[in-house]
Amino acid sequence: MNNSAATNSDKNFYIAWALCAIGGMVGLHFFYVGRFGAGFLRILLTFFLVGLILWLVDIFKIYQGNFEDKNGNKLMNYKEWLAQSSYNKHVLSKSRASVKDEEKLADEERELLNQFNNNSYETVKDYVSENNKEKEEEEDIFKNI
Repeated sequence: MNNSAATNSDKNFYIAWALCAIGGMVGLHFFYVGRFGAGFLRILLTFFLVGLILWLVDIFKIYQGNFEDKNGNKLMNYKEWLAQSSYNKHVLSKSRASVKDEEKLADEERELLNQFNNNSYETVKDYVSENNKEKEEEEDIFKNI
């Protein structure tokens, strides 16, 4: 079991909570997080009505962020999930970014780099040719002496 508080599960809080709310008595949320043994046990316990009590406990555990996946990582709690999803929506609405925009920016960046490299090459080439001319002129002067 992983006791690290910083490690959250990669499973989505909202999906786990919705599966628990809809089919928690038969353990759908356990199957989602990869705890198949607990899921099958929940199906058996449902026949003895113990599943009803455990279902309510699981809804509360998922909401509080105390529910673990198969690796022992805890799902984020409701407040963390809400903050993350609100932040993502806010960033997307402010930036109005899309995949197409990112591709366009990458193309523009490549084009600017090519122009820079070409201009740099031309500038260096011109500088070298000017220095060569000056050296030739100096050599001619020294030859005449």
